[in-house]
Amino acid sequence: MAIRRTPKVFNSSYQPPRSAQPGQYRSLRPLIWLTIVVAAVILISRLPVFTIKEVLVQGIDDQSVTDKLTSVRGHSIFSPFINGTVEQVRAGNPHINNVDCRRGLPDTVRCTVTLRVPSLVWLHSGKTWLVDVDGFIYAEGSVPDLPVIEDRSPAVVATGETVASREVITQYRELRDGLVKDGFGLTGMFITESLYQVGAILTNNNQPEVNWAPKSPVTVLFVTTYSLESQRQALKEVLAQKKESITGRIDLRVPGYVYTK
Repeated sequence: MAIRRTPKVFNSSYQPPRSAQPGQYRSLRPLIWLTIVVAAVILISRLPVFTIKEVLVQGIDDQSVTDKLTSVRGHSIFSPFINGTVEQVRAGNPHINNVDCRRGLPDTVRCTVTLRVPSLVWLHSGKTWLVDVDGFIYAEGSVPDLPVIEDRSPAVVATGETVASREVITQYRELRDGLVKDGFGLTGMFITESLYQVGAILTNNNQPEVNWAPKSPVTVLFVTTYSLESQRQALKEVLAQKKESITGRIDLRVPGYVYTK
């Protein structure tokens, strides 16, 4: 009986398949375990015990906002729907500064709403706007006893825009409070092309600490890039020295110099 022999093939690139080596699939074990854990978390999060049953909202009386936030009821407490709802509330309500919603296992969400607080009134093209400490316009309107800044520039102003930085807003308030404290009668404040140059219209407030001679209002120009207190001191000094010759304008914008008219 003839014995078959495997023919020899010369100059062939054929290689017999290798058998699996021990530990070859060991590197896949972390991935497998991770997949198992993720699947378990997803399944657990969908259990009825983690369905939101109570939503507590505090810090606001607006029923439409409350209704929007409580719409997360019935969703899983782990659902991204909560974050999406919070972002919608923020975007649709400029008067809201922040919405902080915290999950309380297993089925409660507590939301705290923080409203914006007006820092000054922005007057532009006959309309008044409420501006918070960050310079953000969040509503039309006016509030008594707040500084009023008249914007005489051609810029477009609308709800949702930022008109100035926190630093500039703070300086406007500092200037207004300082002039009132010094005893001046302040009838208005305004800006034109630059946020850093602000005018104040002053009148005689019949205060003994103020050397006031002009019979008509005087426009005083300030700059916020150096000490406002120093500029107020220079104003008092020039009124004491040249009050009789001042007819309508005092310019304090150049450090160390005072121009009068």
